[in-house]
Amino acid sequence: MAAFPDRPREGTPHIERVKARQARIAVSDGQVVAELSLGFWKGIFGRKYEHGLWGPTLKRTFPNRTVTRSAVASQLEAIYQARNRLAHHEPVLHKRFRETVGAIEFVARELDARREEDVAPLTLLLRDDLELVTRSGNELSRQLHSGSRPKEEGGRPVGG
Repeated sequence: MAAFPDRPREGTPHIERVKARQARIAVSDGQVVAELSLGFWKGIFGRKYEHGLWGPTLKRTFPNRTVTRSAVASQLEAIYQARNRLAHHEPVLHKRFRETVGAIEFVARELDARREEDVAPLTLLLRDDLELVTRSGNELSRQLHSGSRPKEEGGRPVGG
């Protein structure tokens, strides 16, 4: 018995070794999509792909939808900008917060449902979290406008 039974025989062409190695890697379509970065999605909905990619395929990608490539691109840009602000510990409040939540809701709604009346699985998955974030953001905004200090869950002022 060989020490490395999965090892290809000596003299096997490189392409055959690569194919054999790839055949042992189990990756679903969903994993591939999930591993793509937000920058990838923002880029692929960019203007440079308007005619070559989205012109012929937008309707097939979003059946029964009237969404445009530019609408998706602008919403992804809003999410991208908010994500970067949050990563740099910058505030995302008031109008920017509402725009960000609206952009997330748009993407969840438009990019996943097959028919107009369907509730997209992504919307179902995000619904509770979006409601919690929206309530928390609205409460924080109200407190900031009223001049009172935001409170933690235990009722103590934040930073106090």
